[in-house]
Amino acid sequence: MFNNEASWSRIYAGTGAGTGVGTEVGTRVRAGTEAGGGTGGGAGADVVLAVDFYGTGRQEATFRHLCDHLPEALADLKTSETAETLEPTEPTEPTEISDPMEPLKSHKAPDVALEVWHAVPPTPDGAWHKATGAGHLRWWTEGLAATLGERPVRAVLGYCAGSVFASALADALAERQGERPTVVLFNPGAPGVATLTRDFRGLVEGMDVLTDDERAALLAEMEEIRQAHAPDALVPVAEQYAALYRKGCALLCRRLEVDAELGDELAAVLHSYLAYLTAALDIPPTPVWRDAVSITSREHHGSDFTDTEQGFDVARADLLSSRAVAAAVGPLLHAHRVTR
Repeated sequence: MFNNEASWSRIYAGTGAGTGVGTEVGTRVRAGTEAGGGTGGGAGADVVLAVDFYGTGRQEATFRHLCDHLPEALADLKTSETAETLEPTEPTEPTEISDPMEPLKSHKAPDVALEVWHAVPPTPDGAWHKATGAGHLRWWTEGLAATLGERPVRAVLGYCAGSVFASALADALAERQGERPTVVLFNPGAPGVATLTRDFRGLVEGMDVLTDDERAALLAEMEEIRQAHAPDALVPVAEQYAALYRKGCALLCRRLEVDAELGDELAAVLHSYLAYLTAALDIPPTPVWRDAVSITSREHHGSDFTDTEQGFDVARADLLSSRAVAAAVGPLLHAHRVTR
């Protein structure tokens, strides 16, 4: 069982009519409720799902940042579509055209209406290490009926460990709607100790209330834990990191002179993240996952999660906020649209 209700949150609703047309919204839909074909959404809008985990103090850009650039990317696609609709004609005498864009204006391609729904991970009400891949997937797939009604999903996006869930959701959607959505993965990979350590380091470094020495001591203990375990020993390492984090949270609460409940709330976010990683590790890959497209930052080139990879010379932290990346995503979404 899970403590939270919302399973999907709409983070973008807009068109490709021009830069800035897209809007970020905060609609949330809980699993098990009916929303009449998508809360607040247009019945004709293309639907994209995104899977990532927020809330651990990470500094990397998120799918919300990617959505900031979607109006521009979709507008570029619309312009391209419009140009393709112009058929060649027999040569005629040259005439003066007061507005060079007039031919394009008279052959407008339709606006690309798009919604992006972000997966809200379940909050475990018990031991996080008991999380299963089937449980997380069931949480999200049951919520889709309330979120979308009968509308099909055009694409599924996943970031880091979210690539595992995105791929598995695409498997389920292929059965639900009769065709597999496009899958685009950003820095994809199964979670391991290295992933957890990188994110845990960010958590500790973000405890600005602690002194430099106190943070250094926590990081030194973290490194001792990491070195004592194998690279694939995610759950044992996570258990010790969680205990270490609770110790840091207790110190933070004393420093701030606040109730220990704050530390419990911070620890609950970490526990939700650990459940997310544990569940991702529980999902076995299928051969069709390799058909997805990977988009990688320079630190992750050659991830070998899929057969097709587009590498960008940007840092991991900036991958989802890159205009160049958004421009590459647009055609991938469009490719599925024109085959429907």
